[in-house]
Amino acid sequence: MTPDEARTALQERIPQRIPPPPQVPGEMVRELREAGLWERFSALRRYARDTRAWHEWLAGPVAAQWRRLGSGFAPALRGALEGMASRPDLA
Repeated sequence: MTPDEARTALQERIPQRIPPPPQVPGEMVRELREAGLWERFSALRRYARDTRAWHEWLAGPVAAQWRRLGSGFAPALRGALEGMASRPDLA
């Protein structure tokens, strides 16, 4: 086997790198911290089995709602968290 063939064979065995998870908008996190909601919201992460899926959810659907609702995002999230806390099956 030539050195080039060995290098090619080795590169074929190495798994492809998994791209990093998408970045969560820092402004969204800052807004939630200022509203006193980030700690409550991020506590839900303990139920996520996949860290990458958690980041994709934050950077995708949650960030889309943040952009869509603007200043109404934090109150809507507060209402959702309080609604979940009032359910005994989710407490």
